[in-house]
Amino acid sequence: MTFVSYAKYAIELFRDEHGRFPVKWSDLDPYFDRGIDEVGQYIQGTERYQLFDPPVSFSEPLAGKLVAISRRSFSDIDHGWTWYGSIGSSLGTPEFRGIVLTSDDTLVQKTFTEAEMAKLIRSAGNLKITPDSLTERPHVATLRRKIVVARTLGALLVGFSVFMLIRFIARRQRHNNSRQATASPPPAL
Repeated sequence: MTFVSYAKYAIELFRDEHGRFPVKWSDLDPYFDRGIDEVGQYIQGTERYQLFDPPVSFSEPLAGKLVAISRRSFSDIDHGWTWYGSIGSSLGTPEFRGIVLTSDDTLVQKTFTEAEMAKLIRSAGNLKITPDSLTERPHVATLRRKIVVARTLGALLVGFSVFMLIRFIARRQRHNNSRQATASPPPAL
């Protein structure tokens, strides 16, 4: 489960119990064994996501009320499949993740592309998202480094292979030329 999943679940419980939405993230602490900050300690969820009190109404790209949203867009890991299972192989497109109250009073998780988020901000009018000052999430930063290393090694391997192929062709050409020079009869006088 993701931080948004846990937060959505806790917000639903809080709303059922108190009849309103939480004002701050710590209002959700009683719904977790160790508090909501501990649930998302590795991704620092309460710092990366903004909670709105009251939820902000918007009309585009869909109608609803924004309860919480990531403070900036981020890329997550796309998992590829190999014969031995799932591996994190690439980074997905940057997107915002949030919790939306739909018109039928249901809380849902929603992702927004950067273009959709721009429309949402315009349609909400009073929406102010305070960006976080955190670095990229650790597992995404690790994958990004692995991708750079893999691409660098791949480029070196291709470069070395091309060099060896050119060297092989040149040697072969020299060998063929020397065989022809020794095999041809001497010129007649």
